[in-house]
Amino acid sequence: MSENSNPAGPAAQPTPLWRDAIVLLIAAIALFFFGWLTITMLSKTTEQSETSWSRALYLYRGVEALAFAAAGFLFGREVQRRRADEAEGRATHAQEAALSATARGEALAEAIRALEAPVAPAGGAPEYAVPAGGPPPSAIGQLVRIADRLFPQREGR
Repeated sequence: MSENSNPAGPAAQPTPLWRDAIVLLIAAIALFFFGWLTITMLSKTTEQSETSWSRALYLYRGVEALAFAAAGFLFGREVQRRRADEAEGRATHAQEAALSATARGEALAEAIRALEAPVAPAGGAPEYAVPAGGPPPSAIGQLVRIADRLFPQREGR
């Protein structure tokens, strides 16, 4: 896989910086407006009638929902970014560990196969490369079958 390929597809492309700035500006304006509206309403609590206060409160609740959404976006954005960075780090580490384990497993499979491979001594019939006092040939054959099943030999090896 090349460095520029993106396995997650086009949805994983980072958003442009100007779009992030606009979203942050809108969220900041919503929070500022909510703060201003809160102060304005609290300063006029004694001046308004019950009916006008109820109507103002009704509108205030709508602005409050928008402000809380903006605040959730601002705070949640950093939390999600941190979690995404940590997840990418864990995924990279797991991928490296998997590649290492595969390489070690294939090396072990080759070593087991080499135990059963006939070795031609200098002056006689081939004998198996079982070290003195090692496992019996039937156990090595079983290990070779397991290695072949787990790590099939590829062409060109």
